Order: sequence, then C-alpha cells, then structure tokens
Amino acid sequence: MNYPQLHCIITGATGGIGQAISHRLHSHGARLLLCGRNEQELVRFNESLDSNHEILVSDISTTSGRQ
Repeated sequence: MNYPQLHCIITGATGGIGQAISHRLHSHGARLLLCGRNEQELVRFNESLDSNHEILVSDISTTSGRQ
C-alpha cells in the first residue's frame, strides 16, 4: 500500500480507536481528515501528531452533522 498517496477520513478521531488508527496512518505518511464533535480535542490531537492534517467538527450521529 502506498500510504503517502492515501487520503483518509477518520471519524471519532479523538476516541481511543480513532486515535490509534490515526497514529498508525500518520506514521506511514497518509494524509488525514480528522473528524469529531469537539473542536478543541481535534486541534489538540492534530498538534500532538506534529502535523497539519485537516479537521472537521461534526456529529455524524445527527442528520445535520452528516450533511
């Protein structure tokens, strides 16, 4: 798999599984869109990766959040 060519959307990026997956993909060079409900947590997590991945604040459990 050519990780630097991957663009991945990670929902629940600040949760345990989301963080683990994000760390693994980031360490292999993938570009990430980190999604979650809490903007401060997303920003903090993105900074912890020493990266400028994109973040998207959204609650995908709601109709408006999915739109």
